[in-house]
Amino acid sequence: MLDKVFFAAVAALCALSLSYRSFAIDRLDAMLSKSAMAFTLAADFCMLVIYNNTAGLIFFCIVQTIYHARYARLIKTAPLVAFQVAAGVAAALGLSMLSLHYRLSAAYAAALIFSVSASVFASKKYPRPNRIITPLGMILFLLCDLFVGLYNLPTNFSSVFQIFIWVFYLPSQCLLAVSGMKMKSTEAKT
Repeated sequence: MLDKVFFAAVAALCALSLSYRSFAIDRLDAMLSKSAMAFTLAADFCMLVIYNNTAGLIFFCIVQTIYHARYARLIKTAPLVAFQVAAGVAAALGLSMLSLHYRLSAAYAAALIFSVSASVFASKKYPRPNRIITPLGMILFLLCDLFVGLYNLPTNFSSVFQIFIWVFYLPSQCLLAVSGMKMKSTEAKT
């Protein structure tokens, strides 16, 4: 039952991200942000409602790819570096004897690292307070997924790890839902 409540919360945040068309920082940023939120909702539906983790991982890989594209367009060298690393990861995963779930998890981890680091480097391109909200949302997303990894290890702390998953995930989605929205700056006007 709690899974459905969390899914409903993410659905509300996705709806919020779709609602601020006229208040977007720019059209492409808003489109990428909204696309990432929609795929996040699809991933959460797979994982929290129909309990299909493989499909959920595929959707989350798409989410992180979209977030990386959102931030990398603001950094001149990021697309080339990301392409080179992604090609290397894809080659390594293609030759691996790991199960599909582990290969998807590794691909997701690589995509997550690229998107989080790109968000940090691109943060200066956003106005205040978005330059803080955007990378913070991505860092919280990363922390959530670190606890997802810990949760899946055989340990006696899985219930504690599950709490931390949601402690980081819901705020990350809230921040990312509003990260593309124009907000009044707190900086003094000159």
